[in-house]
Amino acid sequence: MDDLRSRVSGVEDKLYGGSVRNPKELASMQEEANILRGQLRRREDELLDLMVRVEERQAALREAEESLSEVEKRWQQEQKELASQKGKLEGELAGLEEKRRQQSGLIGAQVLVLYDNLWERRQGRAVVKVERGMCGGCRISLPMTVLQKARSGLDVVQCVSCERILYVS
Repeated sequence: MDDLRSRVSGVEDKLYGGSVRNPKELASMQEEANILRGQLRRREDELLDLMVRVEERQAALREAEESLSEVEKRWQQEQKELASQKGKLEGELAGLEEKRRQQSGLIGAQVLVLYDNLWERRQGRAVVKVERGMCGGCRISLPMTVLQKARSGLDVVQCVSCERILYVS
């Protein structure tokens, strides 16, 4: 743009300086000055358009940075909360494991092996509740003899269909 301005200024100086007296040459210089001014206006418009775009992009960048900052703050807060929950759950798990170890000492080894095998095969549901005469695991109606054994609570009773350990409350 500076180059165009200096060229326009040079042509106008010649045009209005009185050094050129030929009408054709003056007309040609006037046309050249008009062309250069038109180019200068287009370049200035392009520059203004680019400046507006830059300002819009900078505003969008600031908004994105603020949003990112807020998200990072929330994420850090969630990480602190999750770390706190993790510590609490790990402590609770250790207590439950200790309690399980103590309780498993009261149960026969054969029953523990059965429980562990069922736990593996039945995705963590080795023991189910009997409700309205049906197994809580497979929803099969249980024979009366099995129900009576389960109600007595004297022995470990398994479902005849899914083999889970049954309990009656």
